[in-house]
Amino acid sequence: MIDQGKVVCLGREGYYPITSPDLVNPVSVAVRDSQACAMDDNGITCWDKYATNLFDVDEINQLSNPTQLVMSYDRKCAVHDGGVKCWGEGANEPPVPARFVFPTD
Repeated sequence: MIDQGKVVCLGREGYYPITSPDLVNPVSVAVRDSQACAMDDNGITCWDKYATNLFDVDEINQLSNPTQLVMSYDRKCAVHDGGVKCWGEGANEPPVPARFVFPTD
């Protein structure tokens, strides 16, 4: 849930609410288990269940103007000016098909 510039994630049955690090106008969030990523005016930020440990910083810094974000069990992918970029365990197995590298729609 996006509320007042923060992403609030609720655990099972509403327990263990986790609030995101500071974000600027968040527009999208992707969640998997104890990890979350959000897109805001600064790009993408990912954090763990403690909301203090940021991760994937090196991979995210390689993105230029990300527009979409998705997370699966072992990887995260974003559409950005350079096409589709995936990172995380098994991110390139199999590689992103060529027709998705530079999507048009």
